[in-house]
Amino acid sequence: MLIKKQWRTITNKKQQQRINKTLSNLGVKEYLKNLLENVPYEDFMKELWSNDVSVNNEIGTKLVNIIKYAMTTFHLATKSIASTSASHERTYFIEYIIPGLKALAG
Repeated sequence: MLIKKQWRTITNKKQQQRINKTLSNLGVKEYLKNLLENVPYEDFMKELWSNDVSVNNEIGTKLVNIIKYAMTTFHLATKSIASTSASHERTYFIEYIIPGLKALAG
């Protein structure tokens, strides 16, 4: 009986992930979808940081800030990845992932 209950819980969580339930509930999904599908690459950063997103609560606001910093780091990586000479297996991580994490920590 316990195994069936755990299986139902796992199945339910997977379904919630597929439909992005948390992003939808917080009012962030449509903003993110519009940003990724409709904004040209050249205007991406301007659009990302110039729009105030109306979200349902404080958690949504914090999530939007995390998304903005993550997308900024990703945008930087896509612009400059070709010029990086990877002399070590950790070079990419150090140059692109760590700055994004540092931005979120401050």
